[in-house]
Amino acid sequence: MTVLSSTLSSKIARVVYPISKSSSMDTASIVLKTSGLGSLKFVGKNILQGKTGPAGIKITTGFGCVLMAPKGNAIITFRGTKLLADWISNFNVAPARSSVGYSVHDGFNTVFNSLKPQLNELVKIAKKQGATTFHCVGHSLGGALATLCASWLQNSGESTYLYTYGSPRVGLFDFSNYLTIQLTTKRIYRVFHKTDVVPMIPTWPYVHIPESGTDYWLHSPGLLPGAKYHDMKEYCSSVDGKSWGGLAGNRQAHKSDLSIKQWLTQKARATFSIDTLHWLQSAIVFVVKKVTSVIGSFESFTVMDHLAYVLAKGINLADKLSRWVKYFIRKVMEVLGLKPSPHETIFSKSFIRDILGRLERKIYQSVDSALRYEM
Repeated sequence: MTVLSSTLSSKIARVVYPISKSSSMDTASIVLKTSGLGSLKFVGKNILQGKTGPAGIKITTGFGCVLMAPKGNAIITFRGTKLLADWISNFNVAPARSSVGYSVHDGFNTVFNSLKPQLNELVKIAKKQGATTFHCVGHSLGGALATLCASWLQNSGESTYLYTYGSPRVGLFDFSNYLTIQLTTKRIYRVFHKTDVVPMIPTWPYVHIPESGTDYWLHSPGLLPGAKYHDMKEYCSSVDGKSWGGLAGNRQAHKSDLSIKQWLTQKARATFSIDTLHWLQSAIVFVVKKVTSVIGSFESFTVMDHLAYVLAKGINLADKLSRWVKYFIRKVMEVLGLKPSPHETIFSKSFIRDILGRLERKIYQSVDSALRYEM
């Protein structure tokens, strides 16, 4: 075994949920066997315990485990949480520094840091048992934790693979670029359904891993963000029996600057859908790049304040630049069902921040619905 198959990795991403709720390691072992994973053995005598929850309300629960597989392979798997939307939605938090020094979401980083001392001990035990390769696997929040774990292990000199299902974005471009280079796209397997909204968060400037190359886009019906296709059971069904080669596909077609300009200026009213969210993501990158090329960047701001500041500054630039900021804000207002005002004076920093905040809350309402669906 060098690369986990899509079927095996999806089973592991699913079985960690009942394992994390097991009252004892004996019960956890039974869960593993009845799931058809009897060839895997637990490393250590305890389930990984992590702390999660909104600010000031931290709950310690079972979060994952380390497993030994044949031929020197160790598997570290993490579960998701229905509380994800409660604490990731604090979009006024500045990014934190990961264990290897790159910009990542503070909430993900906090949970991973609560797990790291236990992981360090279990990795040592696994290596004593002959582990030479580590496979990090996770669904939803578990995908974010698996990503941070893969970064930490690779930086420590371990041979590492990463497999995520319906994972949110974990870090900014510096982190994504670093980990893509370190692991290479041949050791990153990011799987997501078309209508799973969780991979759409956190919004810009957070980006996915791999930064470039192949990901594994799975068809799911409909245009609206849905709860059903975030469920790990659906991911297992979608990949069962299929090879990675069979699942591989190019990323969604790159949106050129010209196509973004055409979308921003089209008269057809934008509605809230997965496709619209992808367009907004591309549009904000397009607009911010234009503005920051003139005013520069201010890294000390929190994400939302920074973004509102940059866009508000863009309003005061030459018309050929400022009009794209206005088009973008009006397009966001369309998605929110708001009627854009003809008065340009409304585009203040506070107004822009309010509009962006409303969009974020609308997205997180969809995420909350997806996460409360039975995993």
